[in-house]
Amino acid sequence: MRNLLSIFSSKHRDPFAAVILFALIVVGVETILGLLPDPKWRGAFVRTLSLPPRSPDVQVMGDSVALEGVVLPTLSTELPGHPFVWTLAKSATGPEFTYFMLQRELAAGLAPKAIVYAPAPHTFGTDRIPLLVGGFCTWPEIWEVARSGKAPMDVLYGIFCKLSFTLRNREPLGEMLRGKKAGQTLNAVSMKEVSAGLRPEMHFVAEQIPAVFKNDFSVKPFPKTFFEKFLTLAQERHIPVYWLTPPIVPAIGETRQACHFDQHLIPFLEDIHQRDGVQILQAESMVYQDYLFKDFMHLNQEGADKFTKFMADKLAPALPQTSGTIKAP
Repeated sequence: MRNLLSIFSSKHRDPFAAVILFALIVVGVETILGLLPDPKWRGAFVRTLSLPPRSPDVQVMGDSVALEGVVLPTLSTELPGHPFVWTLAKSATGPEFTYFMLQRELAAGLAPKAIVYAPAPHTFGTDRIPLLVGGFCTWPEIWEVARSGKAPMDVLYGIFCKLSFTLRNREPLGEMLRGKKAGQTLNAVSMKEVSAGLRPEMHFVAEQIPAVFKNDFSVKPFPKTFFEKFLTLAQERHIPVYWLTPPIVPAIGETRQACHFDQHLIPFLEDIHQRDGVQILQAESMVYQDYLFKDFMHLNQEGADKFTKFMADKLAPALPQTSGTIKAP
């Protein structure tokens, strides 16, 4: 049997023993870290899914843009009959997450009567496979992802992330080591200033726009596959799906106009309307003034109130209603 401590010998070092010892140390450290509760400094993405206490009349889905941009009490108040509204919008997610969210909800017997999907459309052109597999999916769900045959190397990396605490939390760990607070945003507006009516002169310029917002609209194969599975699942359960494109800052609006973003987004929306019955309530990217945002993507409280009322105005005439509550068609 090899003597693992031989690596400390100045005369008879054993490289293979060093590799074994290193692997054992890594496994030990990862196991200890994995047994610890999630740290408070972890990023905004929540791995667990908070299912509603009962079947929602209206359910909002999407990423952090929808999570922070839709005020649920306001939406309920603005809709006829004041329906029960819930959100399954989650930060850092993309369209591929919606299928697994809805699947878990249906398995719990909590089918929503209507779904409002209000994503940041650029997420259709990104791959979040390691995050989906490593940070969200259960093992049976990972097997379903693997059986799709899409991006097998990314799925494998996601499995490594699931098994590794340091890989799974690499971004918040990196932010902590750099001294940056998790979830820190750029050019944030003080809610106290907004509520007091003191609107700071917010101004986002094109030079500050992250690269992801400078790309044309596109749909990658992996999110396309599981978004279509989400729409199929909703159709099978007769759950109507409504799409709203959320607002953007003027700087991103100019960038999208230059790369013809909406001209390529609209045919995609027409396709899911014709093929999957998705009702498009707002297709084009709306531009809200800078002071309504707390960063490039996310609305502040004033902006969220405005967008929520706009959503209610669009949604109210489209929803089937009876006796003050929404019913499935």
